[in-house]
Amino acid sequence: MSADTPPVSLPTTAGRASLAGSGQPLLAGLLVAAGLLLLYLSTLAPGLSWANDSADGGDLIAAAASLGVAHPTGYPTYLLLARLAQTVLGGPLAWRTNVLSALCAALAAGLVVVLVQQAYGGRRGFGLAGGMLAGVAFGLSPLLWSQAVITEVYSLHVLLVALLVATLPLGPPAPTSAWRHRLAGLLFGLALGNHVTTALLLPPWLLLTAWQGGQPRLAPALNRLAGLAVGLLVYAYLPLRALAGPAINWGDASTLSGLWWVVSGAPYRDMAFGLPSGFLLDRIQGWAGLILTQFGWLGMLVAAFGLFFGLTRGPRVRVVTGWLLVVFSVFAIGYNTADSYAYLLPAFLAMAVWLGLGAATALEHMPGSAATQRLARPLLIGLLGVTLALNARQQRRGVDASQDTAAESFGRTAMEQAPPGALIFTQADRDTFTLWYFHLALGQRPDAAVIVEPLLSQAWYRKNLADLYPTLAVPTEADTANWRQALTAANVRPVCDTAPNATAPEGLRCSAGP
Repeated sequence: MSADTPPVSLPTTAGRASLAGSGQPLLAGLLVAAGLLLLYLSTLAPGLSWANDSADGGDLIAAAASLGVAHPTGYPTYLLLARLAQTVLGGPLAWRTNVLSALCAALAAGLVVVLVQQAYGGRRGFGLAGGMLAGVAFGLSPLLWSQAVITEVYSLHVLLVALLVATLPLGPPAPTSAWRHRLAGLLFGLALGNHVTTALLLPPWLLLTAWQGGQPRLAPALNRLAGLAVGLLVYAYLPLRALAGPAINWGDASTLSGLWWVVSGAPYRDMAFGLPSGFLLDRIQGWAGLILTQFGWLGMLVAAFGLFFGLTRGPRVRVVTGWLLVVFSVFAIGYNTADSYAYLLPAFLAMAVWLGLGAATALEHMPGSAATQRLARPLLIGLLGVTLALNARQQRRGVDASQDTAAESFGRTAMEQAPPGALIFTQADRDTFTLWYFHLALGQRPDAAVIVEPLLSQAWYRKNLADLYPTLAVPTEADTANWRQALTAANVRPVCDTAPNATAPEGLRCSAGP
């Protein structure tokens, strides 16, 4: 039996698994999203957080607040949405962008309901039930939950990926207007402006549009490419803002070389597929363990059943979801950083769809008499629900950021300890971005200067320092071997070094300077 051949005959009733003509999937998805949003808000980080590997949060918040350019790849789409959240929401600045993550994660989980209904080849009611189970399962998965309570780009990333999958023709060919394809392309361009790994979805997104019903359909593909080109204009934000000289201005994207340095992720290129071969087996084992923890044993069994035996509207469902699992897993496994697991969110999205297909198929084609089915169906739903709830309860402790105050404590302590006019040298993302948040986003200690020592060798950074601190003497000698020494010698100021510690923030170590 082919993997794409339903194991049972499809029902002949009208209204089969089409989104057209019914708002039920959308309404159900919104209900799921609303419930999950309440849960996320109860575990949300109250301010700037280092929880769940979120050290980049300070940079993203400060860049959005200053309308600046964040670390490569720039993330213009995210920065614009974060700026909007900072403008319309109240409360601490970091809390506002944490809420943005929670909202995006909740909507991504809610969209799973729609994706399952869109993909399911059986009766609508069962597809809806399976979709709601899958949406809740994805929303409660530890990885999505961990990204929903902090400031990072990954919740928005998986939401945009889910939206792009929803724009694909997953069933029989159907007429679609040109403007819909252009809007789909526009969405893809904006998604690339949030995270460049969205490009991994481009082959099936384009090819399945260009080939439908066994025939080439170039017009829809060309319309999508036209929309994509327009969407990519979001990257114009980077050079336009760089020209304004914002406080956060990575790479000086006002020049072509600087723009390419940012957009191409120059500092991180060697990390892509850069994992040493000796660590490959450990990384694969970690990948397998992460998959299991997302939905539990029962959820994984139902997802496997959905992959191989679930009723679908056609083979394209398995092609797209299988592609998501494979390409994002390969990228995450090969990316040589400790937090590369965050790239697995689209892969887990695909598995959530399989879970929904498996649950819907099992509910619709449960063996036994009608009376037995009436009893067994709620029992199966209840068993899956209890399993998901128990798994979520077990994982909550690891992702809950509501009590995390380490970053805030460190930042406040450092700002209080710095002597007047101090040069504060930072060394890594955690201390740098935390102090940028307090110093540049919140405007604390304008008399001091926060200096990222590892970046002093970059000409664009020295220019940024000179623009940011007009009274700071910044050396320009091309042959300077020790930029820190040259900088401290040129400025008679107290010198401080950061000493951040996640469990016991230590503030600064300061001296009188040269």
